[in-house]
Amino acid sequence: MITATLWSAEKYDIGDDWDNQSIQSFGFSDAASTIRGGDGVLQQQDLTALKELRRHFFRGYLEITPDSLESIQQYTMMFESSFDRYGGGVYVKRWKTSANREALQDFLFKFTQITKFKMEPVWDRDDEDFAETITRCVQFFGDLGELAIAGCRLTDRHMEDMLESIPSPEKLKILDIRNNNLTPRVLPRIQERFTKLIDLKTELYEEKTKQRQAEAEERRRIEVERQRKLQQKAEEKQRQDKMAEERQQKEIADIERERQLTVSRIRTPAVARVYEEIYERFMTGRLLYEGREIGRISDMCNPNTLEGTFNLSGCGNAGQYLSINTGYRKGKKAENANKLEIWFVPKFLVERDLATTASHFQPIMREWTAPIGIFWTWGGWDNLGWFEYLVEQGLEEISAKNLYENWTARSFMSSVTAFSPVYAHSITKLYRDLQKISCSFCELK
Repeated sequence: MITATLWSAEKYDIGDDWDNQSIQSFGFSDAASTIRGGDGVLQQQDLTALKELRRHFFRGYLEITPDSLESIQQYTMMFESSFDRYGGGVYVKRWKTSANREALQDFLFKFTQITKFKMEPVWDRDDEDFAETITRCVQFFGDLGELAIAGCRLTDRHMEDMLESIPSPEKLKILDIRNNNLTPRVLPRIQERFTKLIDLKTELYEEKTKQRQAEAEERRRIEVERQRKLQQKAEEKQRQDKMAEERQQKEIADIERERQLTVSRIRTPAVARVYEEIYERFMTGRLLYEGREIGRISDMCNPNTLEGTFNLSGCGNAGQYLSINTGYRKGKKAENANKLEIWFVPKFLVERDLATTASHFQPIMREWTAPIGIFWTWGGWDNLGWFEYLVEQGLEEISAKNLYENWTARSFMSSVTAFSPVYAHSITKLYRDLQKISCSFCELK
């Protein structure tokens, strides 16, 4: 298959063979992604196969920014049907609201079959019509399975319009509407309209809970006032005293029942006493490969020692030269002699053993400010003090990056190749796999 640009350059010379015929006569029809091969048969050009656009694709998304829109738009006429038939994702990334909104809208109208759409606005200027633009564009995406429109300042009215206009609501599985101007009143409509939804990211549940709590508090206030008035009546004093006693007993029973439930639920091991919150967050950690969960810390690590090793069989061939662990390194493992070891280490675990098995961490303790540290070391090294580390990033920052992005010490890679020439041929593969693997400590929805 040849590109339309190359075909036209070979078949027609400007000024010679280029006649007054319409563009359709040269293979650029309304479905401009069709071109003629050597046998004269029209061929369809897949949008992702266009070399000119490959630099704009990442993780299944065609990424659109104010800077890249113009360069991508120049292909929309030539490959119009390719844009129309494109079934991947579109990610409008870091789009400034001061940018040309009409140009963005016209461009998004080119798509009808995308399955994923994500909008990331940058509000450098108030624009009341920006949310309206998003609402108008989404109504033409007939195969949406994922829709991420967080931070777009959508109102209940915009959401209602979107609920009514999305062509195939039964196909939507994932919806992210966090940080918008929505109220809990839209939740029932969302659940009614998107019947196959499996992942709804929103803070509206919390707002609804607060609303119920406020209503309950108001009801309690009214009840107290009613009781006060009742107590003014001498003839009802005995009845009121009895009711107060019964109410007190019920509150005590509820508090005791809640205390027992909390104790039975937490069951924090001795190693994490006093650090219950960090321990609970650490145990929610999930290892992801290309966004797909392949293991959880709670399933593979010993809750009493916090030591464990992830099974990387779901990560392609990464397990041949990579080992990902929890706890901290206490010695060389024969099976990791030719592997890069990555360790997720709770700080409180090291502080407990700092005078004994964790003494090799002493030089960096002043720098260690985060609850969880990440350490990189070569499995063939005997010296436990040889490692690279990241100990200042919060769990949200760690979760937002893959292992390659978290690995900020570039000089460490040169030391790996120096210590293990046998491993040097796998460096490129390691880079590639580290970009696919991440560890998320964000709470599950």
